[in-house]
Amino acid sequence: MNRLDKLAILLLLSSGAFLGWRHPEQALEWTTTRDSTGFRPIRGVQAACTTCISLKEIAVLGRDTIQGELEDRGTIQNVVRDPQGRYWAGQRTTIKVFAADGRYLRSVGRSGQGPMEFAFAQPVHADATGIHVVDPRLGRETVIGNDFSHRSDRTLPVAFDGVAQVPGAGHRYVIAKWATGGRGKALPLHLMSGSETLASFGLRAQSPEVETVRGISGRVINVGPTSHVFSSQTDSYEIEAWTLEGDRVAGFRLATLNTEPVGRGGLITADNPFRNSVRDIAAFDSRYLWVITWHRRSNWRDFMVERSSRDLGTYLEPKDGILSPVFRSRIDLLDLNTSSVVASTWQDGMLLRFIEPRLVLKLDYNDAGAPILRVFEANVQRR
Repeated sequence: MNRLDKLAILLLLSSGAFLGWRHPEQALEWTTTRDSTGFRPIRGVQAACTTCISLKEIAVLGRDTIQGELEDRGTIQNVVRDPQGRYWAGQRTTIKVFAADGRYLRSVGRSGQGPMEFAFAQPVHADATGIHVVDPRLGRETVIGNDFSHRSDRTLPVAFDGVAQVPGAGHRYVIAKWATGGRGKALPLHLMSGSETLASFGLRAQSPEVETVRGISGRVINVGPTSHVFSSQTDSYEIEAWTLEGDRVAGFRLATLNTEPVGRGGLITADNPFRNSVRDIAAFDSRYLWVITWHRRSNWRDFMVERSSRDLGTYLEPKDGILSPVFRSRIDLLDLNTSSVVASTWQDGMLLRFIEPRLVLKLDYNDAGAPILRVFEANVQRR
């Protein structure tokens, strides 16, 4: 390969043409902007490539032994893969460990408040130092060695709702924590080092919009490879980006996620159905973001049963307690420079989150109705 060939490849990589999507007349290096309140409309959803994203199943967790069965107790989506390729799955008061091929290996931890004891175990990161597990109920980060031994504990705030580790920064996290102020209840972001707050941001102080979180909407959070913080409320496809210092860089909005007014929350009924929602944001690289959304099926009531009680009235519940048939999941690949969806793909059921930039987790159920986790490798091909 001569020097000109090498230069041409470098130019393709830097321009985004390597993935096959170029919009030079609209492209703007998104990290150079500073926009305190605005949102760029997201385009291209209807024209996005529907064959460019492929998902290949590489493991199934929770199906091989009774000891390895999983329970959906609020932390099942918290899975990390360690340097040996093993999967560590949060099970509230314990963590179950699976081999690279999905075979159950062992359980770690137990219920309690002491060393290696948990109330709401959430594995969030794995590296050469071990598995980093946060517990918002106990307000603690625990590091478990790759040999399953207890390494260290560190204090964190309690009762946070959403967490992402800052890459390469040791023990720094971005958390969302509910706060009540003069304008109501809100969910700001905080950059934490242990129990020390280094920066707080994420509220639209200069925006005419009401700052209170809509309904019971929480936040999804990701910190990308350039140490930019990405977040969206789950009820709206409105992705905002900040520096770690709390400077808002840009906002990206897709207005069609929910067309109905915000519901009243509470029990699901025919006139108060499930909302469509943003479930995860994950940086593919410094320019592209993965976005997972759940979309309520038009025939969603076919998968529900009607219940009634004197105190609650009439309401709907998922048949056999299984929610996944109610939804379809969509993965978008969002180009931040052009504010456009360049590729998307649909899956029946509930994709949970990206556990790595190219590994995505799906909640499924076995024949007995017990939850299992399917791990897919996500690949992107140029159009």
